[in-house]
Amino acid sequence: MDVAEGDLIRQMLAVLLVFGLLGAAVWKLRSGGFSVRSSGARLVSEGRLVLTPQHAIHMLRIDGRELVVATHPQGCSVLLPASVSLSAPGSLPAKEPA
Repeated sequence: MDVAEGDLIRQMLAVLLVFGLLGAAVWKLRSGGFSVRSSGARLVSEGRLVLTPQHAIHMLRIDGRELVVATHPQGCSVLLPASVSLSAPGSLPAKEPA
C-alpha cells in the first residue's frame, strides 16, 4: 500500500464521517431537535385578541409576571407592565382625573 493510497483512504473515511454526522444532525432536528427543556416554561402566551389583520393584543406570562403587549405593523407596545398583576381584583392602575 502506497502512502498516497493511505492518504486517499483516510480522506475518504473523513468525508464519510462528516456526511454521517451531518445526516445524524438532520435526522435529530427533524425528530424533535436538540432542545433542553426545563420543568417550567419561562415565556407562556396566556391569550391573544386579534383586532385587525395587522393589530393584536397579547397577554404573556414571563417568569410568573404578566404582561399585555399590542402588536402592529410598526412594531409592538407594552400596554400593561409586568409590575401590574392582572390576577388580583382591583389591581389595574386607576385613571387619573382629567
